[in-house]
Amino acid sequence: MHATFIFQCIFFHVQYLHTPTPENIRNFENKRREVNTLIRKEKRIAEKKRLEDIKKFKHNPREFFKRCKTFKNGFVPTVRMIEDNNDTLITKPENIAEEFRSYFDKILNRDPTTGIGEQDDTIYYTAEPEVPNPSLEEIQHAIQTLKNNKSPGDDKIATELLKLGGQNLTKNLHNLIQQIWTKEKIPKEWN
Repeated sequence: MHATFIFQCIFFHVQYLHTPTPENIRNFENKRREVNTLIRKEKRIAEKKRLEDIKKFKHNPREFFKRCKTFKNGFVPTVRMIEDNNDTLITKPENIAEEFRSYFDKILNRDPTTGIGEQDDTIYYTAEPEVPNPSLEEIQHAIQTLKNNKSPGDDKIATELLKLGGQNLTKNLHNLIQQIWTKEKIPKEWN
């Protein structure tokens, strides 16, 4: 069925191109409509099959969402090209491999004596950003911005007491927070 159908489509297309009579145009348009409906039908069948394949992985979340992602994104072609030092694109796999080899050879096999006396401008990143210790002003601001007439928390200290404690309480609270900040441990009495 498919081979004959394809042959007919090609035949009507060639006829349409060589002699564009109204009859040939009509035949070609009809065949093109048939092809489009067939393509839509085949696409629906393929999508149903893919959905059923995804349903098989309902107890394996990793595979399930991986397949859902490919269904949502559609076909994403892999790009196999890089730029060399002259900003020209390299597309041949052999040339790409050679470019990577020369790049890493240059980086990994450099002379250890070069770079002595040069300043190291490398920025080192850690998993956690470095946050400075809270200042006395930050503690004062935090205390002053607490809302009044709220019920005390687990510590049973009302916000009004903290606000009326004065500068001495704020300094002691700041010292306590500094100790916790540097030791990274909360006092056992708080648990």
